[in-house]
Amino acid sequence: MRNGILLICFFFLFDVPSAKAEDFHPLFKGTRAQGMGNAFVAVADDEQAVFYNPAGLAGIKKFEFTLASADLDISNDLINQYPILMSAISNPGIGSLNLFMGKNIYARGQASASLVFPGFGIVGFADQQAAIRMQDPYSPLTTIGGQTTYGGQVGFGFTVLKLSKKKGELRMGFAGKMLWRGGGYQHPTLNQILTFNTSAIIGNMTAMGVGYGADTGLQFVYNLKKGISLQAGIAYTDLGNTSFTSPADPQLSNLASGVAFSLKNQDMSATLAFDYAHILESGDFGKKSHLGLELKFPLLSFYGGLNQNSLCYGAGIDFSLFKLEYVSYAEELSSVAGIDPERRNVFHFSMKLSL
Repeated sequence: MRNGILLICFFFLFDVPSAKAEDFHPLFKGTRAQGMGNAFVAVADDEQAVFYNPAGLAGIKKFEFTLASADLDISNDLINQYPILMSAISNPGIGSLNLFMGKNIYARGQASASLVFPGFGIVGFADQQAAIRMQDPYSPLTTIGGQTTYGGQVGFGFTVLKLSKKKGELRMGFAGKMLWRGGGYQHPTLNQILTFNTSAIIGNMTAMGVGYGADTGLQFVYNLKKGISLQAGIAYTDLGNTSFTSPADPQLSNLASGVAFSLKNQDMSATLAFDYAHILESGDFGKKSHLGLELKFPLLSFYGGLNQNSLCYGAGIDFSLFKLEYVSYAEELSSVAGIDPERRNVFHFSMKLSL
């Protein structure tokens, strides 16, 4: 019976039409995952598993309640050019428009609360983001807009196969979501920008619409010896795209696979992981590739890796009751990795209770 379920799930995962997306906009960005270059499908073993791979919920060993979690994600250009850009916004005109040329202005605020225990996770979250990007003054490639998303996601994970002598296990997971979203990203023409056609530039950012989505995934853990393991995972999030009853941008589906190698002892753990995301979409191999490393100690964690061929790094300190993290990463804005990476900074704070 279990083998039959697995076959059906694999068939469902791969028997879907291919899609093409200009930009990748994930629903949820976890700081730990971002610090590891978004190589997290095989690693997911905390509350972030609800979004990245619900099968990872089967590997959770304890009860954890995150009362509040907040992330601020901002681009370097916004930090470095903030006074000039605010002046340009206050005094719109052709001259002010030039101040935005060549800049990647991005800001995102994310807040969430979660409850996880072995085999189960539920997360409520809110996400507010905005971006302005103008490249060529003669034939501008412009992206502008803002988006508000909030809602909840619940996931279940369970073991479907255990190897003898505790050598490993195969896990499966499912998650469902209910979201509200307004806004999205537009690509206005030069004439629309110069005439300040706000309808064409920002679209309908105030009308909120509801959407329902589903995720599924598999995760396999093989223990080579005590404290040494190999992991593999595959996750398909937002099956068939999650659309909304408003003009808001849909949340596009993502089929991703990953592998990881972990070393653990009483004093520390080290995890090296690689993910290949957006498998069903056409695009550059480098843009869909993610490589990450995590070094974890009793109080401190260090992250590093490559997100779409660009360096990412970060660190966190965990005082049991609350956690602080900082991550620097780059998001590729062109269709090919290494052409136009935008450097961003994430500041994270959370309060939690663990049993």
